[in-house]
Amino acid sequence: MKFNLIDTKLKIFTCLMGLFFFVSSCGEVQKVFITDKDIVFEQGSPIPGNGKMDDCEVKQYYIPDTNNMDHTPMRYVRVNFHYFIHPKDLHPMNEDLAIQFTNEILKTSNYKLSLNAKMNLPVGNKTPVIPIRYRYVLAGENENDNGIYVHLTEEDEMAYYNNTGKKKNMFSQDVFKRYGVRKNEVLNIFFFSHPPDSINAKKKYNMKSQGVGFNYFVKMGLPIKEFIQKGSDGLIKMHAASQAGLLNHEIGHSLGLAHTWNSEDGCEDTPKHPNCWNRTKSPPCNIAASNNMMDYNATKAALTPCQISKVMYNMATDRRSQRNLLDPRWCNFDPSKFIRIAPYEVVEWKSSRDLEGDIIIEEGAELHISCTVSMPKGAKIVVKPGGILNIKGGMITNLCGDRWEGVLLYKNKKQKGTVIVSNDGSLQNMVHKVDYLPTE
Repeated sequence: MKFNLIDTKLKIFTCLMGLFFFVSSCGEVQKVFITDKDIVFEQGSPIPGNGKMDDCEVKQYYIPDTNNMDHTPMRYVRVNFHYFIHPKDLHPMNEDLAIQFTNEILKTSNYKLSLNAKMNLPVGNKTPVIPIRYRYVLAGENENDNGIYVHLTEEDEMAYYNNTGKKKNMFSQDVFKRYGVRKNEVLNIFFFSHPPDSINAKKKYNMKSQGVGFNYFVKMGLPIKEFIQKGSDGLIKMHAASQAGLLNHEIGHSLGLAHTWNSEDGCEDTPKHPNCWNRTKSPPCNIAASNNMMDYNATKAALTPCQISKVMYNMATDRRSQRNLLDPRWCNFDPSKFIRIAPYEVVEWKSSRDLEGDIIIEEGAELHISCTVSMPKGAKIVVKPGGILNIKGGMITNLCGDRWEGVLLYKNKKQKGTVIVSNDGSLQNMVHKVDYLPTE
């Protein structure tokens, strides 16, 4: 009896070890990381579209799939905020108020992004409403830095926003050169007040909010005194949220979007129009006013599918400033962020993407990959019996200097998962690598 008990324990131990080494010896399903013998090569087979890798440059393929939103992971743009205190200031800005102002405008800006609205123009349009898959996140230099900076200065050209006259500094990059933090990694957002001399001048001065967006920084001139006021009870009243639409607009420029009403912005779903701030009773604004985020209007609440695809494309494309600004969450494995291709579902990825978890291809399902897919360290692709992973000129790799686990095939007595590689597709930077695929 003692011998039989030991023998039974050995069998159980063998089965458990099989789970770790992905070769099950005690059930109908075996789990094995692929070798070169498991791959079906179909070199020279055609790719739908314009041929090898060309699909990856077609921006429309970067429009998020509303049936599978998890296939387009949320992007997080790293931002920091800068404020200036000058002896001549008419507003009560300080470090505590800067934090309060930042939190309010950041929260509201992200909230507006989460509520992408239907386009007002053209009247009667059927433009789809696609969720916006990016948000902003504060980023400092280290874990002890909140990414909110208050600068003391006596230089007018650094503290104030001038859009007219000899002191015009709207398009100057001097403030970014001097005060920018993590200049090529974080979008630096500078808030300026209007010059007190201009505000107090006898000649009427237009104290409107305005801004400009560059690749790595944004400048916004605000009547800060109007947004930070001391009430009759002595408490500070904050009105930063009203500027969230303008902030989204200027960051839109940084992310690669252009004005829509008066020029060709590369999108057919953003019609030209009279640029009405609001709808009015008289022409030309008596029909409708735009609500697009990249127009000058009162709401700035909508982005079209084309505009979203341009941003997503820029964020996915190597060596673009928009990608450099992203928090690289795809470098950290998150088990909850797995993507499941449902049984008998056929999915084609004709755009590059960065994933944060496993891919699970269920029985009878197919996943076709034509572009670059980055997998985090610790992640794997599971192909269940009857499932197909088809790498059609694409590349599955890790873009963070690490290695992902590899492709795990499930096999049973009747069938197994299939991996097809064509058009010089490749699997790279895997722990369980395949020897004769392209060298790493």
